Amino acid sequence: FKFVTTKTGITIEVPVEEPVAEAIAATTAGELIFLRTSTGRPFKSGNALANWFKKALREAKLPDDLSLHGMRKYCATRYAIHSTELQLQAIFGWADADEARPYIEAANKLRQATVAMKQERNSQLSDVSIANYLKKAS
Repeated sequence: FKFVTTKTGITIEVPVEEPVAEAIAATTAGELIFLRTSTGRPFKSGNALANWFKKALREAKLPDDLSLHGMRKYCATRYAIHSTELQLQAIFGWADADEARPYIEAANKLRQATVAMKQERNSQLSDVSIANYLKKAS
């Protein structure tokens, strides 16, 4: 899947998973446009697509605070768990690592919290041991 971003003009080329490729191939949308309005026309702008998305969320009775940009941020954080800054730049079309860094940092915090919580579940310390330690420490 290859396209040029509207905002930065950066070319993004990413592989498409088989189920997505099959869904795109099954559409009647045509050559380069596979997202279309209910009337069959391409969306006139990114804002038009975002407005359609908001309306679809309301109709599905999903939370009002969801957005296309929020989905992009969610995806960036998910990818950041197992990606480098350069890989995120390639996927999301960011010009420099500063744009990827917040997602890497968020993913690192999530990973560290997950490890800490797993370690706590496996801890041999009892609540009594912890309470005794806290009494001595204060």
